Amino acid sequence: MVRCSTLNFIHIDKELCGNEVQKCTYAFREVCVESVKLRQVTDGTRFIQLIYGTDNDIKDCEFLRQKKIVQDFLDTFRKDVERAKISSSSDKDYSESEVKTEDDYSFRNVTFQILDNGLPLPSDVSEWLDFEGLKQRCKENHREMKRLLRHKEHGTEEQKRHASNHLERRKRELMDLFRVPGTKWCGKGYAALKYTHLGGFGMADKCCRVHDTACPFYIAAFEEKYGLFNWRINTIMHCTCDER
Repeated sequence: MVRCSTLNFIHIDKELCGNEVQKCTYAFREVCVESVKLRQVTDGTRFIQLIYGTDNDIKDCEFLRQKKIVQDFLDTFRKDVERAKISSSSDKDYSESEVKTEDDYSFRNVTFQILDNGLPLPSDVSEWLDFEGLKQRCKENHREMKRLLRHKEHGTEEQKRHASNHLERRKRELMDLFRVPGTKWCGKGYAALKYTHLGGFGMADKCCRVHDTACPFYIAAFEEKYGLFNWRINTIMHCTCDER
């Protein structure tokens, strides 16, 4: 297990899965940015992703059984853990000429803990691996959204008004969770009504605006494109765009 202020990783191998004696793998990753939490869990077959807001309520989630999505997550998970192991090593383990990225430094000061067979998980993380519980909460969230959509389309005038307001507020809150405070362009999506509309941090907003609109080859946060899934909370660009 790897734990730090912004990232948590848990990897568990079990010999007994349900009633069958077979080896299965559970992988969990949590990303914390300010008061927002993104939790991603897989049991090797299924994958669930949940976004929590400041009130620790689920703002959005998805439950998938696609093998490629699960495998992509596990590949990224293992790479991040290996990078964390390397980045947490003593500085003497690095060559002075070695080039480090910003992500490498984000993995510094982490602690590794190996839990031997039979030892329980720490109480503060055991609930993270309650796959069925997380799945149920995600389903409840989806049922609530479907109910609001039905009311918006076929409800009474009062139900339509309430559903529209709730859905619009939810969409706005979700987008705001992944945007730098004081900006309109820095984060997932943008809040600007027109291209010239900037937030309080004008220079930062201009930079983000150019970065996110000048390149046609990009993958937004938590979205799939070009056969790849962007697990980051920020937009990723084709390297030729960032170099330019």
